[in-house]
Amino acid sequence: MKSRLVKSSVILALGFSLVLSALAQQKPLTKDQVVNLVKNQFGDKSGARAIKQRGIDFEPTDDFIQSLKDAGADDDFIHALQEAKPASKPASNPAVKKPLTQTQILALLTGSVPSHRVSMLVQDRGIDFVPKEDFLGEVSRGGGDADLLKTLRTARVIRPKTTDPVLEARKAEVRKYLARAAELIHQDKVDQAEQEYRAALQLSPDDPDVLVPLSGDLENLERWDEAISVARQALRVDPNNDNAHVNLGIGLGSKNDVDGAVAEFHEALRIDPKNDWAHYNLGVALNIKDDQAGAIAEYREALRLNPKNDSAHYGMGKRLEHKGDKRGAMEEYRQALILVPNSSAYRDNYERLARELNP
Repeated sequence: MKSRLVKSSVILALGFSLVLSALAQQKPLTKDQVVNLVKNQFGDKSGARAIKQRGIDFEPTDDFIQSLKDAGADDDFIHALQEAKPASKPASNPAVKKPLTQTQILALLTGSVPSHRVSMLVQDRGIDFVPKEDFLGEVSRGGGDADLLKTLRTARVIRPKTTDPVLEARKAEVRKYLARAAELIHQDKVDQAEQEYRAALQLSPDDPDVLVPLSGDLENLERWDEAISVARQALRVDPNNDNAHVNLGIGLGSKNDVDGAVAEFHEALRIDPKNDWAHYNLGVALNIKDDQAGAIAEYREALRLNPKNDSAHYGMGKRLEHKGDKRGAMEEYRQALILVPNSSAYRDNYERLARELNP
């Protein structure tokens, strides 16, 4: 949204004092607040004073600084930003992550979490079971790739201290429904997968391991209100479920609540800073907010954490092309195409730039 021009110097000074008053409640300055200073015509000495007084909570990248210059920030403002040192943030205290169960692995595969990310989570957290061939078959039919199967076979096994036979039997039944849902989603039968989730919830109501993938399935069906409701239900049970926050953010973004989406992606990253899918979706949201530098930074972080994130390669390509870096964009499209060879969008964009650059 374009900021309204303010002509009176008195009103301008009053407006700036109100901005500072608001910022005083929330220091140091965030990236969005710095951008808003420039958008609201405080990209000068007055904005520089705010930066010096409040500090910042992020590392300003070259792309971000250039975007501020393009938006009208002067040398005093840019110099203050470059001199500012990010304030140390209070250490987050997310819940300790336990080893993954069979149910959770199947839930991740059915909940729009790519196989390569599931593999990363298994490596990071370990598993609480010895993977047998029947389970590995369920994983394979549900879309798990060869790397995930190899990771499961060699994963750290951390056994729970005690088991409840009745609970374990119920979990086994839930797992059967999730396995069928995973196979159906792998076959692009997302509408039929919903029936398996609903059946699992009959056995285990308010189970985040079922609710989170169900919310992702509803998003695939573009039933956004239901998806949001289910993701929120999962978070009432498990507020530290990073994938539930991601799904909620995607749902809110689809309803044009971009600020709400950004908040959910940030919360997911507080819980698990290694969640490349959260970084990617945060990049998408920042792009919608016209924060090109922020979007590129998030795509880069997603790719640093997981070079196999094809969506992040594609998003990065779009942003680089927008900046005029066609060769960089073509390489990103190429990397995305290597990962998903049957994507017409990746192929069309790669071949279009290849023709432009090599006529």
